[in-house]
Parts: sequence; C-alpha cells; structure tokens
Amino acid sequence: MELCKTGVRMTVSKSGLVILAAAPWRDAYMYCLKTHNIFKMPLEKYANPYMRTMVMFDGGALAETETVERGKETSVGIECKLLTEKPGFAKRQLEKRRQGQIAPRSPMTIQYLVTDHFKVDPRISHIMAKVYAVPVTDSVPLQFNYTNVSREKDKQLSTTAVKPAKFKASDFQPPAGLKTVKDGMAVLVPEDSDPGLDLMMMGRTKLK
Repeated sequence: MELCKTGVRMTVSKSGLVILAAAPWRDAYMYCLKTHNIFKMPLEKYANPYMRTMVMFDGGALAETETVERGKETSVGIECKLLTEKPGFAKRQLEKRRQGQIAPRSPMTIQYLVTDHFKVDPRISHIMAKVYAVPVTDSVPLQFNYTNVSREKDKQLSTTAVKPAKFKASDFQPPAGLKTVKDGMAVLVPEDSDPGLDLMMMGRTKLK
C-alpha cells in the first residue's frame, strides 16, 4: 500500500489487483495488469465488490462492528488510537451464535489500531477501510485483530513496516490501454475465462 497527502494505491500482489484514488477525489479505479481490465466508479459510491465473498469466508461483516476508542498504542513506530468493540457487543454476538444466527468465525472482540500520523485526506482512510473490510474511520487503518465467537484468534489487517518514499502524480493514475469492464467483480476475470467458474475474491483467484 502506498499513500501520500493526495492519493492512495493498494496492490494485492497475489492477484495483481490494484485499487487507487487521488485528488480531486472524483473517481476510484480498480484494475489488473494480468487481465488488462479496469473499472472506474465515483469515489463516493465505492464499495468493496468482494464483500459478500469475504463475509462467506470470514464468517461475519467485520466492517460493521461498532467501535469505541480505548486509548493509545504504538505500532511499527507510530502512535495509534486503539479501538475495540462497544460494550455488550461480545455478549450479543455469543447469543446470536448460540441461536445459529451468525457463523462460527464472526467477530466477538476486536483490537483495531488506526493513526493520524500521516496527515492525509480522510477520504484515503475511508477507501482503505472499505478495501480491507474493516470499520471506516477518519484515521488510517494499520492493524485489525479479532477473536471470533468460536474463541479463535484471527487477523484481518497487518502492517509490518512503514517506509518513506517519493511519488509522482502519475503514480496515482491508472495506466493507459486497459479494457473497461462493467463492474469491479469482472476486473480479475481473464478474457478467455468463464466468470461463473472463477472465484473472484482478492487473493483467491485462478490467475497464475
């Protein structure tokens, strides 16, 4: 993931999927150089097209967890705000699981670290949270760990290092020559593939 005050670019290395947005913050792009496909959408309407699949695998919509700030912590050398689930959430989740209303991997407790260190536009934080399927805040998400209702520990987002870098404006613009597709789900589908046979979740595709 690369960000500056006026843009953000996130790359899923396994699939080649790239999501980017930049000032003047009108549009967001999803593209893949392996399939040469691109999808453009209004930034304000951006939603993770793989959310349903992620919920199916991860057992619950982590992004919908209501949070409360609990203090400060340091992660990768950066001061962060620690967010956890709101009081009573764990008890309600366990009861829902007992009644069979939610999956075994649904969240029970969370530890979510976000930071204001980078002084970036809040829209960068918003799209990052949507891509990573974690709760949206005005701060940049760095870490998201949780314990599910089966009392197993899991990790949704992990930042292991932060390094300074220099960027050009063109680094936050999509490359030319890509084929426009009708929706975000089609970005990872090669032209000769049957979309009905491909599992189109970030990092879980048939692309080699």
